[in-house]
Amino acid sequence: MEQELAEFFADNEFIYDETRWTSKTLRRRSAMADIRLWYKSQRTILGKMKTAGKKSGQKAIVLTPRQRWVNNNLGFLTKYIVHWSQGCQLGHLSGRITEAVSDE
Repeated sequence: MEQELAEFFADNEFIYDETRWTSKTLRRRSAMADIRLWYKSQRTILGKMKTAGKKSGQKAIVLTPRQRWVNNNLGFLTKYIVHWSQGCQLGHLSGRITEAVSDE
C-alpha cells in the first residue's frame, strides 16, 4: 500500500505544492486526513535525513531500511522542504502571538 501512496503523491503535485492549491484541491485535502498524516510523517523523515550528518566531524549516517524506502520513493519531495532555524520559527510564532494580543 505504501508504494501506491508514494506513486500517488508523485503523480499529484497539488498535494504538496501549495502554489497550485484551489478550492477543489482543498476539498480533496480535507477528505484525505489520514493520508495527509502519513505524508507529513514521511516528509518529516525526509527532512531529518536531509539535515542529518551535516555537522562538522560527524560520522556518515547509515540509513535504516525504512529511511532508504522513503528516500527512494519520496525523495522528489526534498526540493519542497524548507528548513527554518530555531530563531526563525520562534520569531514567526512570536509575531502571531503579538498579532493575536493586539487584536483583542
